[in-house]
Amino acid sequence: MKKIKKSKKKDLEERLSPDEEPNLQELLIESSNTEYNLNFTNYLVLLGCVVVSNTQTLVYLFFIINHIEYASLESLVFPISVLGYAMLEYPRPPGFSFFRVMLLYTQVVFFTKYTFQLDIWSVLFGSDFVGTNKDSYKTGFNVVEKTYSQNLLYYTFWDVACMLVLLLHEFYLIKVGLHLKAEYQIETLEEAEKQALESPENHKALSYSPQESPRLEFRRRTESYNSEMPSQMDSSSLFEVELSTKKSVFKKVKEFYNRLIPRNKKEKPGTDYYASTFIVQFCILIYIFAFFSQIDGESKDISEALQSNQFSGFGTNHTDLHNTFRKVFLSRKDFSGCKTATSPSAPSSKLDYILLSKLVLHMILLVLVHALIFWYFPINANIRILDTPYCKDLHERCSNFEVNRALQGFYVLYCVYFVIVCLQIRDGLPSYRDGTFPLMRHDNIYAKAVFQCYMALPFVFEIRTLVDWTFTKTALDFWQWFKFEDVLAQLYITKVIQMGYNARSFEDRIGEPINGWFKCLQGGCVLFVILLIITGPLMLFSSLNPIKEANPLERMSVEIGAVVQNSNYYRFFLASRVTSVEYISDEEWTYMSFDKLKELTAEEKDLMQVLTIPAFSDSLWDITPPSKMQICNYLNQTLNEKGLEFSLEFVYNFERPYPPQQKVLTRSSRYPLDQLKLGALHRMLCEEKESQILLSDFKGEVIKLPSSGDNIKPILVKERESNSSISMTLQRTDKSEYWEIGTPSKDQVQGLKFYIISENYSPVTFNFSVATFYISVVYVAGRLLRLWTGGGKNNLVLTEMPNPQPLIQLSIGVLVSRMTEKLAEEEIFYYELIDILRSPEMIKSITGTSSRKEKTD
Repeated sequence: MKKIKKSKKKDLEERLSPDEEPNLQELLIESSNTEYNLNFTNYLVLLGCVVVSNTQTLVYLFFIINHIEYASLESLVFPISVLGYAMLEYPRPPGFSFFRVMLLYTQVVFFTKYTFQLDIWSVLFGSDFVGTNKDSYKTGFNVVEKTYSQNLLYYTFWDVACMLVLLLHEFYLIKVGLHLKAEYQIETLEEAEKQALESPENHKALSYSPQESPRLEFRRRTESYNSEMPSQMDSSSLFEVELSTKKSVFKKVKEFYNRLIPRNKKEKPGTDYYASTFIVQFCILIYIFAFFSQIDGESKDISEALQSNQFSGFGTNHTDLHNTFRKVFLSRKDFSGCKTATSPSAPSSKLDYILLSKLVLHMILLVLVHALIFWYFPINANIRILDTPYCKDLHERCSNFEVNRALQGFYVLYCVYFVIVCLQIRDGLPSYRDGTFPLMRHDNIYAKAVFQCYMALPFVFEIRTLVDWTFTKTALDFWQWFKFEDVLAQLYITKVIQMGYNARSFEDRIGEPINGWFKCLQGGCVLFVILLIITGPLMLFSSLNPIKEANPLERMSVEIGAVVQNSNYYRFFLASRVTSVEYISDEEWTYMSFDKLKELTAEEKDLMQVLTIPAFSDSLWDITPPSKMQICNYLNQTLNEKGLEFSLEFVYNFERPYPPQQKVLTRSSRYPLDQLKLGALHRMLCEEKESQILLSDFKGEVIKLPSSGDNIKPILVKERESNSSISMTLQRTDKSEYWEIGTPSKDQVQGLKFYIISENYSPVTFNFSVATFYISVVYVAGRLLRLWTGGGKNNLVLTEMPNPQPLIQLSIGVLVSRMTEKLAEEEIFYYELIDILRSPEMIKSITGTSSRKEKTD
């Protein structure tokens, strides 16, 4: 329970009789000492009041969610009605007409969905109709089992929710007396102004002396208004009012247009939504660049696209980038046409044209964006991936809106943009605006930090300045405009910084040391950041990295063939699968003496996998007789001539999940054959006198697979020396031959065994090696830090002004002259500013001295 201390007297309203008019001063004094007890139930009531007073917003929100969930033609009506009409009306669509129509439409949709679940359709059209109907045109009406909802409850849930919020909103309008007419229909601005001019006593109703009671005046006017309203309002009277106010469609459209773009600018003084519009448009740009592949149905993310140097789907999404850039330019152009706050007048015809063009563009984009997001992108992706415009399976590699999360996020961003545009059209463009940039209108460290982040973004400042210069009438050329914007930005930053310095620049604080806690906080934070930049990469590339993922070996293949003179290769054996994959046990780790190897650590024991390759080849030896005879000739030459090289080559391919751009690693090794083994191979292949060859000195391998670096290669940790041999056997059947290679045992030949250590993968390393990471990231961060700590020494004249406000006022004079189209004054003020900045002594005399020495003369 929370207590607010006020007087224990009764509330003034309870003691007030209808004829009393207490002194206003007494009212304020007594009401300021009232005591209230607030408990948990009061907050619940307050929450309920907030919900009830925003039922219109709830209706619009549920309409958009309905379309996101169902994504069909029947649900498309909801966002189009909200973003194309309802939100454009100020403050709401008049009366019950819009909400009643939408309630009726929602009921029709609800009962139609239920109708499709009846068994009558299978009786009329056959059972195949129910089983094969896939709703290819996305009407939204289908058997529930053939939709993403999968059950009838979820299939109709959001329709029921829309009906409930519509009924709640209608109830709210009835309670507040706005169910027949909106506020502007009761009295227009012209009627109010006319009545105020014709009846001077009306001013008395709006302004009262301290001896009059505003509460009694409000009560009197409310009772007068209520007496004019019908005492009972049944359904028949509602329909009579609706019938009496019916007009032609053309006239209603004309009235709607006149409300959107009124001739009297006092009805729409305008609101500046440019900052919000720009932020959302910028977010859309970033989102398109980061998720364009997923929007177009591909699973590749931006990191994979950058690493593979291939942007899949960019051909269908670059249009969105261009369209978003155009919207940024057009929005800035619209606001460039507005006058500054000191402008004496605003050209109404131009403002009407700008608002009209904004309305037309909004309607075109509203239709175009919905067509692209809900039909073009999914159909185009399905054709490219599945070779069919419609998904055979609703979930398997399907790019429909219902399962494409990237496309859903894209639509949500565009809905936010459409809402802001609707508010801008509804409230109108501002006839007057501040001449400075919106981010420079607040003098505090938080606004300065946001402004500096804006200035640090690449191309953003340049694009905004270029658009302003292109669409604004000015006497300055391109380079002068950029120079002026840079100076104004630096003056604003200097002003905010100097406000902090001036707070401690009193004489009694000269020589006072900086607080120890502040030094520890600021110095410690900066030192921590520097040490983190220097030592951070070492942690990222070590086992201490907390952001890492297991990267086990998924597949391995072994290929064995003969190499002659490093130019000719004949494949013998290929095994592209493994018979067993398991992590090494503690007993085998000790038995193989891996714990005694300096190259291996105990942490790598948990990463070591033991893989066994099958002893027999996956396919038959499909060599042709001429090629086989050529091998025999090479063997004869090698046996007779010592200069000819003939060896066996072992090629191992390892496949892992990471890194995405190099999932497969390859390692090869050579096994030279001496004269005895060459002779045995010749007798087995050419003379068919032997069936097996023993390679006595073959060494099993322990291989480490790195997961980061520019060019990842398998690393041989140790060649396991053993006396065991491997056998090569050419198995012959009636009409085919195949190779069998492995470790011979008493009963059968065992497959080759490998010990593989696959390092964990960390996405934060960007697949760089340690050296590359230090050069590419740490070095750049160090240079930026050096510019941050030492960049001010070259610009002391602008950065150390105690009071830059006079120069800021002169800069605002340039802006005001430009916006009022007094170009001669704009140029004069600009060159005056430049002339001052060229003289350090003049800057010092205007902005004040930085000296703390007491002047004695």
